[in-house]
Amino acid sequence: MKLEQFMLCTKRTWNVQDESRDLEHATLGLISEIGELANAYKKTVGYGKELNLINVKEELGDMLYFTFRIIDELSIRLDVLNETLLTVDEF
Repeated sequence: MKLEQFMLCTKRTWNVQDESRDLEHATLGLISEIGELANAYKKTVGYGKELNLINVKEELGDMLYFTFRIIDELSIRLDVLNETLLTVDEF
């Protein structure tokens, strides 16, 4: 799936009651998902349990979802973001 397609999917499924708080909701959603990912690793590192890769993939997908909602709310163009990502190769 291309970035543009994923962005459209996130727009279609985004349903927040108060649109003036979309950025806040997306940011807190991202933070929450980061916490869930950290918890998955905590179980592995702290308790010696096997890493649940299915859970990790789900959390990463949720993080991408909220990240794309933030990108949209801030009106960041995906082509500009892509150019930024390409410059990482220079390091």
